[in-house]
Amino acid sequence: MIHAISDLHCDRPSRMDATIELTRHPRKGTLIIAGDFGDLECLALFEGFNPKIAVLGNHDIWTTKGSSQDKAKQAINRLKEYNFHVLDEAPFIDGKIAYVGGIGWYDYSLFRKEYFPEVTGWSQDKIQEYLCKNKYLIWNDARFAKWGKTDIEKTDELVEKLDKDLESVTAKVDSIIVVMHHLPFDSIVLRMPESKAWECCNAYMGSKKFGEVIERYDKAKTVITGHQHRTRRIKEKKIDCYTVALNPRHPEFTSLNNIL
Repeated sequence: MIHAISDLHCDRPSRMDATIELTRHPRKGTLIIAGDFGDLECLALFEGFNPKIAVLGNHDIWTTKGSSQDKAKQAINRLKEYNFHVLDEAPFIDGKIAYVGGIGWYDYSLFRKEYFPEVTGWSQDKIQEYLCKNKYLIWNDARFAKWGKTDIEKTDELVEKLDKDLESVTAKVDSIIVVMHHLPFDSIVLRMPESKAWECCNAYMGSKKFGEVIERYDKAKTVITGHQHRTRRIKEKKIDCYTVALNPRHPEFTSLNNIL
């Protein structure tokens, strides 16, 4: 049994309370947390699961000083103290199953320009410039994610890592589960064309490039993501895609049976 959750945001009291409620009843099996922990002290609540697998979320690399790379290393080391296998660092193999993934990032490829008549006729470069500037108005990564490179450069770096990680495990296992915080497929993005604000935020949900890599590996049959704060299941061609999230009103894991 696999129990998956994401977006705990335990630096907020109400969400820490929800996480305590989530873990009130002991469970066994595999635990997957797809990023955005908030207060990492919440990791103590997840004793009893084995193995425990995690990826970082965008909030986990936010910093007001230093680099996001340094903040990521600190978070990874803290997760390892609680016996989590952190996929941002390396894949994890459990028997005939490999877990591969990481935080992911975004390159604005999930932005649908057809919902924004004002960008009609714009070049892709101009749209990217518009979304990069707009990020400072609506998306706090602009202030606190400090990679020292553009979003597109960071995405390309992580796409290359994902490809290498998938290649490194594919001959060793029967199935691969990809875990990411950001989204790799357009089909799993929750669309609200009536809301310009929502659709603009979708530009920062992920990148199609990750999905293109995943689809090249036949053994990658399951994808688990967070970031949307919604729980959904979507079929992308032959891949079962789950977006998972903590619902503070009804804290529940997404439990996956017979997925391999």
